[in-house]
Amino acid sequence: MLFEKEGEHMVKDFGDVLKEIRIDRGYSQQYVADGIMGQSAYSKVERSEIEPTFRKWLAILEKLNISVEEFRYILNKDSLTQKEKLINEFFLLNYNPELFIGFQKTP
Repeated sequence: MLFEKEGEHMVKDFGDVLKEIRIDRGYSQQYVADGIMGQSAYSKVERSEIEPTFRKWLAILEKLNISVEEFRYILNKDSLTQKEKLINEFFLLNYNPELFIGFQKTP
């Protein structure tokens, strides 16, 4: 199921968010699953048919080059108020130092 209705907000499934991030990064299921689980098992994770263990979930996030905080934000962003979204985006800047590459002081 792509979205579940919760009150007035649409809530994304765990697997849908993984798939969205994977596709956005241009990765195949095989690439993400390699060394973590089989491709068919990973496909089931994306379809929310099974849930990975916590360690496998962390390994998947590492392979996708995304922090737990970023994942949680993407998972919940549709149910956040505008103020909560801005606060989350501000705090996520700490996890994206490459955003500041052009703004670094030169010695």
